[in-house]
Amino acid sequence: MLPRNKSVVILTNSYDDHAHSLVPEIEKLGGKVYRIDFDRLSTHFSFSFLLNVKKPSFECETPVGSFASKKIDSIWYRRPYDTIFTKDSIDNAINSREQDATIRSIADYFPKKTLIVDHPNIVRFASQRITQLMIAKKMSLRIPDTLTTTSINQANSFYDKHQGNIIVKDIATTYIRLGNEAKSFFTTRVENKSDLQLVKNCPTLLQEQIFKKAELRITIIGNKIFPIEFDSKQVKEAQVDFRKGIEKIIKLPHKLVKLPLVIEKKLFKLLKFYGLHFGAIDMAITPEGEYVFFELNPAGQFLWLEDLTGVPLASEMAKFLMGAQKMD
Repeated sequence: MLPRNKSVVILTNSYDDHAHSLVPEIEKLGGKVYRIDFDRLSTHFSFSFLLNVKKPSFECETPVGSFASKKIDSIWYRRPYDTIFTKDSIDNAINSREQDATIRSIADYFPKKTLIVDHPNIVRFASQRITQLMIAKKMSLRIPDTLTTTSINQANSFYDKHQGNIIVKDIATTYIRLGNEAKSFFTTRVENKSDLQLVKNCPTLLQEQIFKKAELRITIIGNKIFPIEFDSKQVKEAQVDFRKGIEKIIKLPHKLVKLPLVIEKKLFKLLKFYGLHFGAIDMAITPEGEYVFFELNPAGQFLWLEDLTGVPLASEMAKFLMGAQKMD
């Protein structure tokens, strides 16, 4: 039977749909939710880190009541960094860095028994794509042939090796905002070899282009795995990066599928290596039936998959935060 009367803290922002969905799901299970929206910090919340007490404590006042860290059973870090401040002035840039460092410290003031999904230091490490690919390869997951370089000669050789079928993807920055301007970065096919001259200006991650029979978005919550399959080939602009054509992708059939057991085990092993409780993984199945790992998103999106398939991912996350699964 699911434990009741548990208290959960969600660290997020005021416009996050995932947090909007989780609050009623947790309350439905008998839990108490304290949500902290960091874009409304100065108007709706106040908190303190206390060191002059027997045990270090984090205390917070929210619109639904106050809490102390010792009374909390679990924390969900649901992208609280996504808002912060626009860095259009020195003051805002400083505020942004101060708030970011503060958010990353909150979990350390909670008792060891507190379930944290997931610690920001773990998320940061797991988000390092160059290292992530190396670890995935060590787990015997098939990854695209990859080169990260600032060498024009190495880039040209890589292009020739794959007969021009290569893509470029971001190493860390998928989204950036400066003042009132924002830009997203998508994985893109390298159309002209001459463009590789630009690698000298910035470290660049190049990969062989994987041609896909089907795309997989795999959500892992604790010891449960939910692989969703869809056919991105049907959307021309989404064949390299499905996010480019997401408005059309969400109109395509999506279905829950079963992964080969050997692939499941490798993915759980990958999350266990990092110490993650949650992960959103992008993979593909090739026309030859091979499973190829692209990346692990340690704080990825999943609500769109629930909307399209009816798989109750928000409910599963709520249950997990309420202690439905036994922890190792």
